Amino acid sequence: DFQRSPAMALEPDATNTLRPIRDRSGPTMDMFMKSTLITYAFFTGAGNLLKDFTISAPNPAFTPRKEDAGRYKVIKLIPKENKSQVSEIHLWVTPDSLIQRMEILDHFETKTTLEFSNLETNTLPTDDPKAMDALFSFTPPEGTEIIYQ
Repeated sequence: DFQRSPAMALEPDATNTLRPIRDRSGPTMDMFMKSTLITYAFFTGAGNLLKDFTISAPNPAFTPRKEDAGRYKVIKLIPKENKSQVSEIHLWVTPDSLIQRMEILDHFETKTTLEFSNLETNTLPTDDPKAMDALFSFTPPEGTEIIYQ
């Protein structure tokens, strides 16, 4: 049931094989889980910032300008595990604790910037299972081998 799985992974050593990330069996999945657990937990909200990251002041280039000082604060997150896929994350956080911008730097010095706008909170009907299920569906590509374990 793809709608109920938290995430799916494409096995890199097999052609079009999907398996739930929560299934931690097999060498490929073990390697995948170890290298992505912190990153995955961060993006799904399942992680613990204080446990998984060192939180510090931002790099000087990210210090808010005087005219932006009250609009947001910038914090720098450095994963405590060397196995993480990222080397650092900068977050621009509004006074009401919403992430306005995120800049991710990986170990290859690749920078990914995510800008969030028109943020709304508590707008999903979490007490309505049908409405929640309608938010996401996934149809695997034709010929995909699906492994249920």
